[in-house]
Amino acid sequence: MGGEDGVVGRTGVGEEAALKGDGDGVEGKLEAAGVLWVGGETLVRWWVGADLSPSPVLLGGFAASSISGAVGGALSLPLNQPGLIRGHLLICLVASLVALGLMLVLTFWGGPAGAGWSTGIGYSIFFLVPGWWIIDRFLLEQGRDEGAAQTR
Repeated sequence: MGGEDGVVGRTGVGEEAALKGDGDGVEGKLEAAGVLWVGGETLVRWWVGADLSPSPVLLGGFAASSISGAVGGALSLPLNQPGLIRGHLLICLVASLVALGLMLVLTFWGGPAGAGWSTGIGYSIFFLVPGWWIIDRFLLEQGRDEGAAQTR
């Protein structure tokens, strides 16, 4: 389905809402991750009792994983354009493999907290950074193409 101007691949209204944080977008997920990181220990104790108390490192790992997932989900919207999908798939593959490798290493060294931190680190470095770079480069090329078309 096309965007507002009817062109397939352009950001549509629903995608813009997700990017801006309207509804159940990135802002809500970031806020929830922050609340769980700060108040998660109290919440878990209230929910299951004092016998189980997650460490701040474990809660931080889950927050890091949630944040990278929320931002990565919003970043995936513009990366799904026809000219960018190959790069999107490549960085998804690399980020997944790095996160899996980090998960094995960090879980061995740090216990269960390593699983969350590995996803947060792997996707932040190997998905978010290249994703922003690809989108920035694409937008620069689009701007040059539009500028050249206006001067004709």
